[in-house]
Order: sequence, then structure tokens, then C-alpha cells
Amino acid sequence: MIIDIDDFKEFNYTYGHLVGDEVIESVTEILSNQKRTEDDFVARFGGDEFIAILPNSTKKDAIIFAEAFREGLLVVSKKLNIDIEVTVSIGIASSIPSENESEQ
Repeated sequence: MIIDIDDFKEFNYTYGHLVGDEVIESVTEILSNQKRTEDDFVARFGGDEFIAILPNSTKKDAIIFAEAFREGLLVVSKKLNIDIEVTVSIGIASSIPSENESEQ
């Protein structure tokens, strides 16, 4: 999964970089707490982008993970006492090795 905080620059422009940093910290905390197993991997990928790798998961598992994460973000604006809602865009790619693949 690739996760991008929507309109992140607005937090910095409207409330300052300290609040922008708090938004990133809050997103990081919620994403880390979403991990289902020790094998799940989440990391900051860029300024306002994150990745989540969910081994041994189906596309449906990834969608459930993503929706739970997005729901978890609903409290961030209130927690930080800001008017802009913290939302994310999430891209999901899934690959399950086929039993029919030949080894090379």
C-alpha cells in the first residue's frame, strides 16, 4: 500500500510546521497501531507518504486494513484542535504467487 496525506501543505500553511509535524506523528502512530502481526511492515516513505506491506494478506485484507486506518484518522483533527480534517489517499497492489508459475 502507498498512503499519502491529502493536501498536507495546507496544515503547514494554515497552522505552521509544528502542527504539520504533529499530523505526521499522529498518522504514523495510528498506522503503526494498525499492524495486525509482527510481519506487517509500515514506514514513512517520503515527506507525507507512507508504505504498508502486509505479507500473507489478500486484497480484501488490505482493504479492511485501509478502512480501519482511515477510520482511525477521524480523531486526529479533534486531538490537534484544528479545523482541517486529516484524510489520506491509499493505493493498494496485491500479488499472490500462482501455483502454475514455473521455476526458472
